[in-house]
Amino acid sequence: ICIMGPNIDATLFDTPEFVECLKNLAISSSRAEIKIIVKNTKANVQQGHRVIPLAQHLTSSIHVRTPDSQHSDIQNILILIDDFAYLKCPRASYYEGSACFYDRLTVQRLQSQFDDIWAHATADMSIRRLHL
Repeated sequence: ICIMGPNIDATLFDTPEFVECLKNLAISSSRAEIKIIVKNTKANVQQGHRVIPLAQHLTSSIHVRTPDSQHSDIQNILILIDDFAYLKCPRASYYEGSACFYDRLTVQRLQSQFDDIWAHATADMSIRRLHL
């Protein structure tokens, strides 16, 4: 699963059901990988977003990165699932957009864009835990 947005949207991703599904996916296989690109997680951390402690706990499966300055103008929400499903909202502030449960060609194009941003992004240090 790949997720991208200006933040980790609370309405879409901060529900017990979503977090449980994410957790189950993350622990289901050593090959499971959840990539999240977020411009800013500060508000998510302050508001106690449920995905943050999950990402802190499952560091080998859930990766959160911040885009580089070239890609820091992220205003949309994008979710890619496997090689065939997507949901995208052009503006994160409005829950209007498009989704398709089987469109390999579009997902391939969106995945390529996501991968390019991911390659230049850095680990989000604001959600890192310091273990003493």
